[in-house]
Amino acid sequence: MKIVALPFPEFPGLQPGQHLTGQVDYDLKKVEWNEYEFPDGLTVRVLSLPLNVYSTNIVDPSGMPGYIILWNNLVRVVAQEKHLGKPTSPIPPNDLPKVPKIDLHPLTSSEDWNEFELKDGHTLREKTVVSKFRRVKDAFDSTGSPMIIIDAQQVVSVVLTESSAGE
Repeated sequence: MKIVALPFPEFPGLQPGQHLTGQVDYDLKKVEWNEYEFPDGLTVRVLSLPLNVYSTNIVDPSGMPGYIILWNNLVRVVAQEKHLGKPTSPIPPNDLPKVPKIDLHPLTSSEDWNEFELKDGHTLREKTVVSKFRRVKDAFDSTGSPMIIIDAQQVVSVVLTESSAGE
């Protein structure tokens, strides 16, 4: 098999000598929203979906291929009427450290693994783990929902799909 580098010579995350070898399509296998419920009745839902998955010429010591993944991170605030306010102007990212915020602590949370069946015979597993929630004081999005800042990290693993393991 001939490996051809895709035209992304300086793609973020690639070291010298590493390159993209193709785009890998996928099917949704198991996808769940993370859900966080707060004492005041506010609910926040978080979902990360791969926008694009690229194969690389990287292989780890166990023989597992390396991928570069571009993610689309979705956040839904489910607010009761008591949480809603008049939409405010968007806050420029550089100003976020200066605006007053209130730390939020969920009463309950659910953070399941999401699974995506890659067309190359592997399963991509992803879990978004949220470490901090902050509500921007007196700030509301275009729908009137409270503006929430989330600190999160994605945990990703790749495994050989069971149906491919015996082939």
